Amino acid sequence: MKDKVNKKKKSSGKDKILNVLLVIFLIIFAFSAAYLFNYYYKSYKNEKSVDNLHKLITKNEIEESDNKASQSDADLYMTTSDGKRILKKYKDIYELNHDFIGWLKIDGTAVNYPVVYTPGDEQEYLRLDFEKNYLIAGTLFLSAKSVPEIPGNNMIIYGHNMKNGTMFSDILSYKDESFYKTHKYIDFGTIYYEGRYEVVAAFKINVNNDGFDYYNHSGVLGEEEFKQYIENCENFSEYQFDSKAQYGDEIITLSTCDSYGSHEGNRFVIVAKKIK
Repeated sequence: MKDKVNKKKKSSGKDKILNVLLVIFLIIFAFSAAYLFNYYYKSYKNEKSVDNLHKLITKNEIEESDNKASQSDADLYMTTSDGKRILKKYKDIYELNHDFIGWLKIDGTAVNYPVVYTPGDEQEYLRLDFEKNYLIAGTLFLSAKSVPEIPGNNMIIYGHNMKNGTMFSDILSYKDESFYKTHKYIDFGTIYYEGRYEVVAAFKINVNNDGFDYYNHSGVLGEEEFKQYIENCENFSEYQFDSKAQYGDEIITLSTCDSYGSHEGNRFVIVAKKIK
């Protein structure tokens, strides 16, 4: 009789443990599902918001095209409420957010985003969307030492490598030479001037161990610093590029994590020179 009672107690104890574990599992599952839903929903909303921003540029471009015959170069610019002389095509976006500095696009990829510039706090938009709401993907941002007002410097643009393929995820495709061959050009128009760039280097680097602090070489570079920078970029690249950058060229550098959520210092970098 005692054995039966003990067995029932043991069985009851096991059932309680299993029930507790089941509840814990369901709670974890519910939190995980909610997190994933929130992540993808916010990403979707952000992509739609970015698309609407781009439509503002397209609208202004169409208006400019319609009036092109009667326009002088001066007609393409306007003075903003804070005294900046910018291209009219970017006026609507700039009025929405004065941190807006330009638009970056790589044809044939998902890279088609606004870029912000906050020299007082370089990483302000690391986890903020364009409207300054929390977003794990953040917004593409320019390095603090970049000087977008002055052509002829190295502007470094940072972006996250996201699991869902947004932001700078696609630039890792430049590891493949065949991808580079069909995606040589990058469009980066600032609020001050337009720009089309040709890729001249693409490389993986560990910022902790490889001895090349590319991130410290933005802004206006002297001749020796520029030459050394380009030489290092070419040396770290794993294949040859059709064009080379020379002192006097305007360049941009795109930087992202080499893998999603990388905290080991692994980065992937693209360098491109302005061709028009």
